[in-house]
Amino acid sequence: MKNRTLAVPGLAVATAMIATSVTPVAASSSTPVYLAASLTGGNEVPASGTKAGDKDGSALAVFRIHGQRVDYAVRWQNVKAPSGFHIHRGAAGENGEVRIPFFATALPAQLHAVKGTVVVKDRALLGRILNAPQNWYANLHNAEFGGGAVRAQLHRVRPVSMESVLAHGFGHTLTARADGRQEIPAPGTKVGDRDGRAAWLVQPEGRLVWFAAAWKKISAPTAAHIHRAPKGRNGPVVVPFFEAKGGLPASVNGLAGSAVTSAAVARRIWNNPKNWYANLHNAKFPGGAVRGQLYRGDW
Repeated sequence: MKNRTLAVPGLAVATAMIATSVTPVAASSSTPVYLAASLTGGNEVPASGTKAGDKDGSALAVFRIHGQRVDYAVRWQNVKAPSGFHIHRGAAGENGEVRIPFFATALPAQLHAVKGTVVVKDRALLGRILNAPQNWYANLHNAEFGGGAVRAQLHRVRPVSMESVLAHGFGHTLTARADGRQEIPAPGTKVGDRDGRAAWLVQPEGRLVWFAAAWKKISAPTAAHIHRAPKGRNGPVVVPFFEAKGGLPASVNGLAGSAVTSAAVARRIWNNPKNWYANLHNAKFPGGAVRGQLYRGDW
């Protein structure tokens, strides 16, 4: 399958990640620097009193450091719902303290990738990471492996978009451009964040519906769904993508995953996408923050 792009206006898209040589760089540099790590359970180092190292698990993580902003994207396989993702100080074979926490809340089980952004005020810390990435590692934790499920040392790479990590593996998809203006008022609930934007890739396949979304200017989503209804009308939830009652971690602004449905529903969505819409809900807009009708084709 070819990779598809996933773009919210103002977010760049790329498709390749290629190793490059390392040259000294300051955290205040005007040029973004990209790091990556290929995580496995075998890289975890046992620690007293905690379980570490999922032998079946793996993940790919990408980081973009620009000034004090650190963008991240991580995609995992055969790892149960992550509950923490960090950069630690430590060379290969050593455990070290968390220095950059990305999230510390369990993610919905339907997800297999997330992206997001944090701000790190300590420019000296970022400078040390950029100039000696091999002395720092990324790892994913979950309920089963509190000491770390998968881990890898960082290394420099050429530019890659965070969105391409979410969209990896998607082939023929439906897409949607979502915003608050497309939400339809409903009695007893608040809808339509006029500042919010989102983009969707949706791929029905057998009894699964694969999905990826990226958003901006909306607060932490609590749920996402496919509803059945044409433009201008509200309709019932047919495919629930995820639920996060307390909201997704604050740093997260994109995700990918899969949901189970019937093969018949998946076919109907694919054959007549204009009669279906995807939306994101949050605590501020429980009736729907942003919505977009599905359609077939690129942007």
